[in-house]
Amino acid sequence: MNHQFNEMDWPEETAVKVVKGAGDKKLAVFMDPFCVYCKKLSKETLANMNNITIYVYLWPILGEESEEMASAILSSSNRAKALVDWMKFDQMPNGLSSEASDQILDKNRRLAERLGLHGTPAIFLSDGRGPFTAMSPTALAAKLSTETA
Repeated sequence: MNHQFNEMDWPEETAVKVVKGAGDKKLAVFMDPFCVYCKKLSKETLANMNNITIYVYLWPILGEESEEMASAILSSSNRAKALVDWMKFDQMPNGLSSEASDQILDKNRRLAERLGLHGTPAIFLSDGRGPFTAMSPTALAAKLSTETA
């Protein structure tokens, strides 16, 4: 089921913002830190894209281990680096769980519920189209090239 979730609705305060190049194209992605498909998306698709800003909403749906990892990423001094290091290289973040990170995860959970999401990854384009699942760099580039303003 597709739900409208365009860039104007993306809460920046609960996202981990990863900018590559000028960051002109934009995506929102709901991810679980232990989701195999999310890791594959990070390693094979997002890593090979340039000129993109990715708003990652950590949504730990795979259990306590995912909760702890998401909280550690959000509590890191450099959230974007901690997220990329974990998703691409399995490098543990330096953050510790905190009340602030738990509040962010709670907000992301409520947002995912409001959008009717059932799994990760869930990708939205800035024009609101989505959710899409993991896809190749070519497929994602094609979707980005057909965005409407």
